[in-house]
Amino acid sequence: MGARHALDPDHLVAVAVMLSQSRHPLVACSVGLYWGLGHTLTIFLVGFPLLLLKIKLPPLVEAGFEGLVGIVLVALGLSTLIKWRGTILHFHPHRHGDQEHEHLHLHRPEERITYEEASEGGAQHWSRPHIHCHWATGWRPFLVGMVHGLAGSGAVAVLILTTFQTLGSAFYFLILFGVGSLMGMGVTALLIALPLTLAARQAKVLEHAFAVLTGLLSVGLGFYIFGQAIHIL
Repeated sequence: MGARHALDPDHLVAVAVMLSQSRHPLVACSVGLYWGLGHTLTIFLVGFPLLLLKIKLPPLVEAGFEGLVGIVLVALGLSTLIKWRGTILHFHPHRHGDQEHEHLHLHRPEERITYEEASEGGAQHWSRPHIHCHWATGWRPFLVGMVHGLAGSGAVAVLILTTFQTLGSAFYFLILFGVGSLMGMGVTALLIALPLTLAARQAKVLEHAFAVLTGLLSVGLGFYIFGQAIHIL
């Protein structure tokens, strides 16, 4: 159930947006695991006290947490769209011996200087410099996971309260649920990144399309979730 919970649409969209900024499989897996750690931590911090007190979160509090998820999704989507707004699609000259032809390239404005400097120096191959992944550091996906954990902790606590009679069995379920969501998102992030890596090697424009698509999807879903939460409030 924890692994299935990791596949909720808002979870997948958030992680996919973060992966659009770096498709390296190891980075992708770490993003998924950090998200899972944050999500699991919040489930424990909020869910376990609810189990001890045998209470449910007030509907207004749950709606507030859902609204926060919507805000985070909008922020993630906008950050990705802004990051890729200056992407340039054009042709670069390319020489093999005495034969010169052109290749279609897609890159951001800050990468243009690489080719221009290379051309002035006589080099004939354009190379794409390394771009730091904004979401590669652990604390960002960790915080996003914590926000998703806030929104899901109430429902998990209700499920446990209505299923288990003893606190020990409820706590054991909570542990397994957290581990399942952590592992589920780690594997899912890796499975998202692998085909994206292979596709991007064939056509750079596919990476750009994935980033823009996930960014727009994140903004749209975020506004929808936020609107639903406002309606409840």
